[in-house]
Amino acid sequence: MKYCNECTTKLRNDAEFCYLCGAPCPDTADIVLYEDRLSAWKKQQLRGQSRGGAGSVVSAIRTVIVVCLLLALMFYVWYSPARRSYMYAVSGETAAAEQLYRDSVSGSTVESFLLRCMIPRGATAVMRAYQEGSLSYQDASARLKTLSDLESPLNNAKRAAAQLDELYKSDQAFALAEKYEADGDVRSAMLSYSMVMKSDSRYEEAMKKADEMKDKYRESVLTSVGAPETEAEYAGAVSAIEGALAVLPGDETLTEALKTLRQTFAVKIKAQTIPTVQSYIADGYYKQAIQLCDRALKYNAQDLDLKTMRSEAVSNYEDFVRGQVSIYMRNGDKEGALQLLERVRADLPDDPVAEQLYASVTAS
Repeated sequence: MKYCNECTTKLRNDAEFCYLCGAPCPDTADIVLYEDRLSAWKKQQLRGQSRGGAGSVVSAIRTVIVVCLLLALMFYVWYSPARRSYMYAVSGETAAAEQLYRDSVSGSTVESFLLRCMIPRGATAVMRAYQEGSLSYQDASARLKTLSDLESPLNNAKRAAAQLDELYKSDQAFALAEKYEADGDVRSAMLSYSMVMKSDSRYEEAMKKADEMKDKYRESVLTSVGAPETEAEYAGAVSAIEGALAVLPGDETLTEALKTLRQTFAVKIKAQTIPTVQSYIADGYYKQAIQLCDRALKYNAQDLDLKTMRSEAVSNYEDFVRGQVSIYMRNGDKEGALQLLERVRADLPDDPVAEQLYASVTAS
């Protein structure tokens, strides 16, 4: 019996072609070689199966050993002084945690390493408990301080403690903001909402509220300002807007409102001043005319009309003083002339005409 080299079909010894696939049949030497290879392959499979069984046993033993070692390690960690000290600290039993740490952890490199590996997780758990409301700020702060002391010189628990302080301040700011808002104090509510930290889960809500309070605050300031009629009202309005700009620096609406307020009031003062000054000059009340011009120029510093009217009033006042001094001197009343000139010098500080007249009378 021989076999096809292509499809291994059994053939008669005298067959020249495979009746199944049509391939040429092997000669007698090829048949012997094929049977030898087939026999060798079967033996190899048997040896592999034998080795595979032994390998499976060894692998199973190794697995059992590894599992036992892991269980032993877990048992050791679970009941280790490091874990117990850690659990005391997380549960708030500060004294027990510190005592166990001093007795059984601080002198052991392994125990210290285990403890420091656990502490970041404990700090996270304390922070989560505070955020969920199951721990007060005081309790959470005390536990994080203990964890920080046990972890030294690492800083995971210290960073958590700093974050806790931020969140506590943020909670306080949010609570105050809600109270101020309920009381109608939009300025304080706006400032308190703005103090909520980014790490706070309510940060987006707080910023939205802060923007709402900002709009209400700006509106309340502008409403209170109105259109001032007197200088006192104007001063109060300017102070209110400038105070709002100190809270909201660079606010375009407030900046524009302040600019408009100044321009509007300056125009109003000028309109009130010009006819009165003209009347005073015509009636010889030069000093009063000058004072009114100076008052208006505080709000219109570069106004040419007001500057011209003031110059006219000063010139008329100087002419009037010259005439009065001349009368005093003709009457031999030098003292009266000097008294007049002292009043004029007080009314017109550094006026060259008044100074010249005073020097002339003094020297005479």
